[in-house]
Amino acid sequence: MWQRRLGRSAMAWGALLCVVSAAPASDLDNNINITRSPPSFGTVRVVLAAAFPTAGAKAVALQTARIISRQITQRCNATVLLPSSEHSGGKPASSLLSRPVEATAHHSLRTPPALPIFALILQLDSTYKAEGYGIAATNSTAVTISGGDLRGLLYGAGKFLRTCQFGDGAIAPFTPGTWVGVGAPKVRKSFRALYLAIHFNNFYQSAPLSEVKVYIEDIALWGVNTVIGLLPGPATMPGGDSGTVAPDEPQIALSINRTIQLLQHAVKIGISTGVIFQTNLGYDSGHYHAHTGHSPFPFTAFPDPQHVRGTSGALTCAAKGKDYLLGLRRSGLEHFAEVDLDWIVSWPYDTGGCGCEEDWPWGGKGFPRLSSQMAAMARTIFPQIKMIVSTWCFDKPVVGSSEYAGMDVFIKAEVSATGASNFSFAMVDDHGDFPRWPLDNGGGKLGGLPLVNFPEISMWGRSPWGGWGANPLPGRFEGLWTQTNGSVTGGMPYSEGIYEDMNAVFAWQHYWASTNTNASLREYIGFEFSAVALDIDNVLTAVALLERTWAGAEFRSKSLTTEAFRLLSAVDARLTPSAKAAWRWRILLLRAQIDTTLANNGGKMSGPILCKAFAELEAIQHVGNSTACGVPKVTCSPSPPPCPPTTSCPNRPFNGGFVPWVRAENFSNIFGVADKYPLLGKFEAESGCRSACEALSNCTQYLWGGSINGSSIYSPWNNVCIVRCDTDWTLTAIPHSGIATVSARRVLPSSQHDVGS
Repeated sequence: MWQRRLGRSAMAWGALLCVVSAAPASDLDNNINITRSPPSFGTVRVVLAAAFPTAGAKAVALQTARIISRQITQRCNATVLLPSSEHSGGKPASSLLSRPVEATAHHSLRTPPALPIFALILQLDSTYKAEGYGIAATNSTAVTISGGDLRGLLYGAGKFLRTCQFGDGAIAPFTPGTWVGVGAPKVRKSFRALYLAIHFNNFYQSAPLSEVKVYIEDIALWGVNTVIGLLPGPATMPGGDSGTVAPDEPQIALSINRTIQLLQHAVKIGISTGVIFQTNLGYDSGHYHAHTGHSPFPFTAFPDPQHVRGTSGALTCAAKGKDYLLGLRRSGLEHFAEVDLDWIVSWPYDTGGCGCEEDWPWGGKGFPRLSSQMAAMARTIFPQIKMIVSTWCFDKPVVGSSEYAGMDVFIKAEVSATGASNFSFAMVDDHGDFPRWPLDNGGGKLGGLPLVNFPEISMWGRSPWGGWGANPLPGRFEGLWTQTNGSVTGGMPYSEGIYEDMNAVFAWQHYWASTNTNASLREYIGFEFSAVALDIDNVLTAVALLERTWAGAEFRSKSLTTEAFRLLSAVDARLTPSAKAAWRWRILLLRAQIDTTLANNGGKMSGPILCKAFAELEAIQHVGNSTACGVPKVTCSPSPPPCPPTTSCPNRPFNGGFVPWVRAENFSNIFGVADKYPLLGKFEAESGCRSACEALSNCTQYLWGGSINGSSIYSPWNNVCIVRCDTDWTLTAIPHSGIATVSARRVLPSSQHDVGS
C-alpha cells in the first residue's frame, strides 16, 4: 500500500531523501513530514550498518539498539531482532532474518506476507557533527538513523521512536513514523543533565537499580548528555534526616556503591557523568553512635532572614578548614576513579555557608575561593573534569554586598591572573523567578561564563514531594524560561523522583532547541500515551487544568478537577493495555482522581478511593520509607473494634447442635454491633478465622474481611476475624469496594433473614 501510494513519485521521494540525509545538521530540528500511509509491521530488525571505529563505540551503539528494542516491545506486541541476534518480543525469529542486512540504499527484505519486517539501520556519519542526527527513509520498509556521534545516534533513535505508533493487536502492531530530517542541540556539547538526588529514601535511593537504570535510558532519548549523582559522604543523611553525618555512617558505603553503578550505566549508553557536593559540608567530629553535632572546624553563623540558605549538617569554616575539606572531597572523588567523571558541581547553600570575616559574603568570597581550589584538586584525579559553580540562593537577601557581584569579580580576577577560570559554567537559578543580576549586569553571563540553570521542578507547590502523583507545570516553566532572555545554554532540573518527568522533559527540550513547553508536551503525550489527535488534545487540556489547581486560588476547584479527571478518564478508556498500565499514565490519572476526590469531599483525607490511589503511587515510586517524598497520610477506614472482654463469648459448650458451615460473601452478620463481639485476631486466609472459631466450643459464627477471588484490599479491616456465640443470623449487604467480607455460621439461625451460600 505504501509503495502504491508513492507510485511514480518514488524517484522524486528518493531524491528528496538524499538531499535531506546529506544536509548539515542545524541548530534546531528541521523536519519534513511526508503525507503517506505507512504500513504496520510485526517484526523490527535493528541493524548496525557499518563498522564502528572501536569496540567500545560498537558496544555503545548496541546499547542504543537494545534501548530501541525495549521501547518498542514494552509498548506493543512486535518482535525486535537485535544485531547481536538477541531477540525481544514473543514471536520466533525467522531463519531468513538471520542473514546480514547490507547497509546499501533501497535494500529490501523479502518476508512472508503474514510477517512484515521493518529494518531500522543505525550508523555514524560525521556530516551531522557532535550530538546531531539525521533520519531518512531508505525505502518503504527501512529507515536509517545517522548520528554525528554516538550520542547523536541515541538522540536520533529517541526522535524516531517518538514519531512511531504502537498498536495492541497481535498482528503488525508497530507503525514507523513519517518524520525525516535532521536535528541537533542549539548549543552542542553543552550541559543537559539528569540529577539523581539519591537521598530522602526517594525513588533514586529506594527503587530497584534496574528501574533507575531504565529511567536513565528513557530520559537520554530526550537529549540528556550527562547524569549527575549526589556525592556520597557528609550529605548521606540516613533516612533523610537533617542532622550531621559521622564518617563511619553505614549508609555511606551503600550510597557509594549505588551511585557508582548508576553512573557506570550512564557511561555504558554513552552519557557523561559527574557529581554534585555542598562545598563546605563536613563530617560530624564524633562517631556514628556519638555525634558532637558539629564539624572539626565549625562554621560561623551567617545572616539568613529568609530561611532559605540552610545550616543543616556539619558546616565547616572554609578559611580554617580548607585542607580538611579538600581532603574530604578528594577521598570522595577517588571512589569514582573507575567511572572517570566528566563534571563536578559545587553548591553554595541549602546547605552551606560560613559567616567569618575571611569567608563572608559567602557567595562572593569563601565559596568561589574554595570551589576553585576543589576544581584544581579534582583535575589531579580526573585531568579533563570540568566544574560548574552554582549561585543557588545568592543575595537572599543582599547582606553587605552582592554575592553575584563578588562572584563576578572573583572569576574575572582569576582569568586575569591565570588566563582561564577553573569554572566552565555558572549555574544560576532560584526558588522563584530567574535571578536578574547576570542579565542586568553581566550581559547574560557571570564573570564572562555562560549560564546554565537549575529549574525547581520537584518541590514547588505541594508536599510531600511526589505524594500527589504527576505535577506537570508547563505554563510555569515556559514563563521561567522566557525570563532567561535566551542566555541559558543548558542546565540540570532539580529532581527528587519520576513524578516530575514531564517537567524535566520541558527543561531538556528548552536546552535542546528552546522548544515551547506545549510543543514538548504534545510530543510527550503522543509517545507515552496516545498518538490519536483527540487524546492528545484531551490530555493537553487536562494538564492545563491540573496546573491551575496545583496551588493558589484555584486549588481544589470542584469544577476544574472534575473536568480534568473526566477528560483523562475518557482517554484511559481508549488507551492500549500497555499505555494504560504504564507508570507515566498511572501517576497522571491518579493525580486527577486524587484532586477531584478531595475537591468534592471537602478535603477529607479518607476513604477507599484515596487509600487505593495513594497506595498505588507509593508502590510505583518505591517511597514507602520516605517522609519527604512519600505519600500523605490517609485514613482508609475505621480502625477495627477493640477486643471485648472474653466473658462476652465464654468458651463453654454450645447447647444447640452444629451444622455444616454456611457462607455469605459481601454480607455482614455484625453490622452496627461489631463492638459487642470478640476480635480473635487477623488471619491472611479465611480458613484461619474459621479454625480459630472452631477452636472455641461455643463459637457459632464469624466475620472475616479479606481478598476474595483476587480482589484488591486496602483497609485496616483486612484479615480481621470477629466471632459470635448466638444464633441470630441477620445480614447486611456490604458492597464490594476494595474489601471483601465473608460471614459464616455453623448453626441453624433463629432469625428469618438468612442469605447464605
